[in-house]
Amino acid sequence: MPAGDGGFAQALQIISLFSMLFIVYSHWQRKVVGIFRISNPPIRTLLLLYFYALLSATWAFMPAFSAFLSIQNFILMALTFWLLSMPKTFDGVEKSLVYLIMAMAFFSAIGGRYNVGWPIFIHLLQTGTCSAMCFAYCFAEWIKEKKDKKRLRFFRTVMLISFVLLVTSTSSGANASCVAGIGTAMLFSGHAMWGALMACIGIFAFIYQDQLMDLLLLIMPGKTKATIESATGRDRLWEQILYFAAQKPMFGWGFACAERVVSVKGTVLSPDAHNNYIGFYGSLGYAGCVLAALHFVTSLFSFFKNSLKRGYLGLMCAMVVALVNGYSYGFLSGKACVITIAYFAIIVAGYHFKRAQRLEQLIRR
Repeated sequence: MPAGDGGFAQALQIISLFSMLFIVYSHWQRKVVGIFRISNPPIRTLLLLYFYALLSATWAFMPAFSAFLSIQNFILMALTFWLLSMPKTFDGVEKSLVYLIMAMAFFSAIGGRYNVGWPIFIHLLQTGTCSAMCFAYCFAEWIKEKKDKKRLRFFRTVMLISFVLLVTSTSSGANASCVAGIGTAMLFSGHAMWGALMACIGIFAFIYQDQLMDLLLLIMPGKTKATIESATGRDRLWEQILYFAAQKPMFGWGFACAERVVSVKGTVLSPDAHNNYIGFYGSLGYAGCVLAALHFVTSLFSFFKNSLKRGYLGLMCAMVVALVNGYSYGFLSGKACVITIAYFAIIVAGYHFKRAQRLEQLIRR
């Protein structure tokens, strides 16, 4: 989404988005609208956050921009909900989820290389993050799976592809978040071996903090200790966002407007805060931060509560990847991107997993 209020790119985006919604709504009206009717807590809390984001357009620094991005996220959520509603079996929903996230990764990888001569290695945070989410999901379900050899082969294949995309994207934030997702999978997999390995890693990190920094530098190519601690110099941008956010602390400057305020009134030009959490505060104030925290806690608890069932540990680990890398890209508090779509898919998949599993149980009876 371009930073301005107009232009050909925005017009094309608006026409494409609403045309796609019209076609889908015309054929699958009940499935598209269904997302607004269900009582699934992760979906409900995310919808609540974006209802508030849409409301913030009434006082936003850039009302049209804020309103459009809010509506766009409603549409993208509805479309991902519809896509994952089509399969009738759990395996079908799971594969649709993985294919969708991988499609986002490939789309970003191809688009990012198109204008720069098709290099093998290129810094693409969106590609890296989607690949990390996919890898974390597959790894978590792979270490849990015991019997289904076909499912295990599927996970191994996807992990290999995700790993290649992750490495060639050279995103240190994506690499670090992928490690966090893998660690979460080890900790909550239910296998003593993986849990013990994770505990040993945690003890090592606590005792040998200098070696931990060396490890961080290894998985964050091109970084130094100074750039890691200052988030690659973005702390200057964050200081300005926090300065202006303090002027409207309760309700913020309007959804996705924190960076626009800084660009116009401040001295730092940036299309994105590169930090969801500061972005929520600057754009939606304390009220938005509370709603975002409610969504994150509710979703993680919901996935954890069902983590013994197929799919849910993977969803929790993929969400951990998104949250850890939330300091790098405002995929929820700012402009929409492929990470946004992947995250929406993770959230709605929890509902469709349960729907498909119940349907399979009814068929067996």
